[in-house]
Amino acid sequence: MKAIPSTAIRIPSTSALYIFGSALTSPNPNDLDVLVVYNPVECSSQEAYQLHRETIEDLVQLYGLPVHITLLTPSEESNVSFIQRTGAVPVSVAQKVLILRSNRPPSKVVELKR
Repeated sequence: MKAIPSTAIRIPSTSALYIFGSALTSPNPNDLDVLVVYNPVECSSQEAYQLHRETIEDLVQLYGLPVHITLLTPSEESNVSFIQRTGAVPVSVAQKVLILRSNRPPSKVVELKR
């Protein structure tokens, strides 16, 4: 069996990355909706997007889709139950769903690099 190359997605060690939306339900999504739960002690809300910019660029390159990002602190996520309400799943789980939905063999495996 041929090994599938991996692609590292760089993410700050105190952040968590989730996928939600049509990418999990459609075989041909128009975009990739991403939730980043970040540590407000590590960066301010103004700095959060910039801190995760490389992560988003990695996802665009890996999946070839525009990425829409939602940034929340753990407290904000908990207050609105975003993960539960949207059915968001960790990127490692989402990769399996994306592969199954696309009906294509995977070309790369996501590896989180912290």
